[in-house]
Parts: sequence; structure tokens; C-alpha cells
Amino acid sequence: MTVIEARVVSFRLSTILLQRLDKAVERLSHNTRYATRGNFNRSDLMREALIRGLEIIEKEENLTD
Repeated sequence: MTVIEARVVSFRLSTILLQRLDKAVERLSHNTRYATRGNFNRSDLMREALIRGLEIIEKEENLTD
């Protein structure tokens, strides 16, 4: 696999991962809203999920290098 092919695959995986993270955050925010009676900040949860997702992507990229 060439470097360009690896980057394309990595980009596609990143896109899929971010879509899944967004869906997971949406579900979690819905559940958390009921659990905390509205005292909830969705942007904080999204930020945390994206940070974790980017850490996973970085690890995957290090494995393909």
C-alpha cells in the first residue's frame, strides 16, 4: 500500500469514526439529559468524544507508518 492509499484509507476511517461518534454523542446526550434533568452541556461531551476519536485516529496512523 502506498502512502497516498494509506492516507485515503485513514481519511475514510476518520470520517466513519466521526459519524459514529456524532451518533453516539447524540444518544448519550439524550440519555444524559433525562438522567441529569436538563443540567447538561452537549458541547462538552462532543469535545471529549472528538478528542478521544482523534487519539484513536492518531494511533491508527502511527500503526500504518
